Amino acid sequence: MFTSSSCLFFHNIISSLKVVRVVGLSVISLWLCACGATVRTQINAFVAEDIALSPSTFKIQAKNPDNAESLEFRYYFDKVKFALQQRGYEYEEINPIFRVDIDYTVQRVEDEKDPLRTGFVVSSGWRYSPFGTSIVMFDDDNSRAHYQRVINLSVLKLEDDNAKPVYQVTGVSEGSCGVLSAVFDEMLSAIMQRFPYESGTLKYVRVKGDVKC
Repeated sequence: MFTSSSCLFFHNIISSLKVVRVVGLSVISLWLCACGATVRTQINAFVAEDIALSPSTFKIQAKNPDNAESLEFRYYFDKVKFALQQRGYEYEEINPIFRVDIDYTVQRVEDEKDPLRTGFVVSSGWRYSPFGTSIVMFDDDNSRAHYQRVINLSVLKLEDDNAKPVYQVTGVSEGSCGVLSAVFDEMLSAIMQRFPYESGTLKYVRVKGDVKC
């Protein structure tokens, strides 16, 4: 039989483990928040050698005509327009020197296992939690969705009826958020960090921001 002192001893151990569990989860949560506030974007750019790209007049259109009338495109339109104006370009619908085509996609890629989701999702059965002595409901499937977000800006010089490519830059980021608008500001900041980048540029740019998902 257990004596009162033995019971007290085990109670103290369990209480200590619970404290460690709570502190551990708090540290993990803070770490996740810090990581979640940074977007890592791969930049790949190409510049035409025979045409100079310098501040001038421009207009914007959707590369995919199906996006042209959407409110989502208008949202991105305004952000790209403002970013270019901040760099000395002037927006002009009639007879501009350049046209900027915007294209964007979000694709779900192969799911990845998330070791940090242990003991948080209720689903299948009773299991021992690694964070302490408490018994919790545990989800056997600890995978999470993983997305690739792509933004492409193509700058074309307009001459008569011709549109000649001058500059193409693509930004690609990956993460658990499949909503482009939630990371668009950070990705656009990476894309516009230099305008234009040197031809053949391939680099990674991290931008901190208010990631919304």
